[in-house]
Amino acid sequence: SKGCLLSCSFCAIPKFRRFTVRPIEKIEKELEYLVSIKSGIVNFEDDNLFFNPSWNTNFISLLKKFNRDYGLNYTAMNGITAPNLAKIAEEAVDAGFIEFNLSLVSGSKSTLESIKRPLFLESVREICRKSEGKVDTLVFLILGLPDSSPQDVLTDIFTLAQLPVRIGASPLYMLPGIDLFSPLKTPPSRDFMRGSALWDFGTAFTRNSVVSLWKLVRMINYIKENAGK
Repeated sequence: SKGCLLSCSFCAIPKFRRFTVRPIEKIEKELEYLVSIKSGIVNFEDDNLFFNPSWNTNFISLLKKFNRDYGLNYTAMNGITAPNLAKIAEEAVDAGFIEFNLSLVSGSKSTLESIKRPLFLESVREICRKSEGKVDTLVFLILGLPDSSPQDVLTDIFTLAQLPVRIGASPLYMLPGIDLFSPLKTPPSRDFMRGSALWDFGTAFTRNSVVSLWKLVRMINYIKENAGK
């Protein structure tokens, strides 16, 4: 798909792009082409993947065919909307998915309400239960959100640390023309609008606090990946 069905106030996509869905037939032709050039893994960059039950049926059936006949495996990166996947996580694993990226953003109800985003933590837990450790799962948090705090993010990090997932940390980056960022100083150039620039986080977060949280996430992931080796 293009566009997004959500209306998160930190994101420019719903404001500037209409939501549209590509036909299954075009996806099938692309998979045929990828098989012809000996591709082994196909990544789907789509937040709204699995958004529609009837579309899902045809899509999963197509993926199973290419997995069975040609050995294709699949990844879904860039942060899938977790409730969409939670409904069919077992089928997605059977179809050949080997990695899921999930976009949690925050586990704080008050923070999410302030940015007009639903709470997806229970859906993340459901995906973990259904996938049973068969798929590498990465769950993303956003560091530096307005109406959040480092303490809120720590709570989220420790919650995810108890689940069979890796934790992804995305520093907030500001986009011109988005109302949420109007109280903050707009970066003087595009170079400072990327997340890694760590430009400005208002009063609750400092650059040091964001970097410290980022390092903590990396340390927890390292411990989880190497425990028992």
